[in-house]
Amino acid sequence: MNRKVFADYFLITVGSILTAVSIVSFMIPNNIIAGGVSGLAIIIYRVFGFWVGAQ
Repeated sequence: MNRKVFADYFLITVGSILTAVSIVSFMIPNNIIAGGVSGLAIIIYRVFGFWVGAQ
């Protein structure tokens, strides 16, 4: 695996972690619903009580 591919995967992983932290830390406690899959997950959490993250 060359250096460029490794850097791409590393940055994708960091971005995913930052997105997950922002959803759990800011959006869910403040009842903010985003668009897309994360917004759908928050709606499912609010309606059915299923946790949106892995436990």
